[in-house]
Amino acid sequence: MIFKGDNKIEGITTATTIWATASIGMAVGSGYVYFSCWEPLWCLLF
Repeated sequence: MIFKGDNKIEGITTATTIWATASIGMAVGSGYVYFSCWEPLWCLLF
């Protein structure tokens, strides 16, 4: 969840982590194991 209040947004890093983990799992499940090995590096760089 993303919460907003008092000109402060919280929870974005949690949502990003969930999306990144889900995309790695989908890549492995689809057979793109090589791509899933590089994906954490891309997440850290961008």
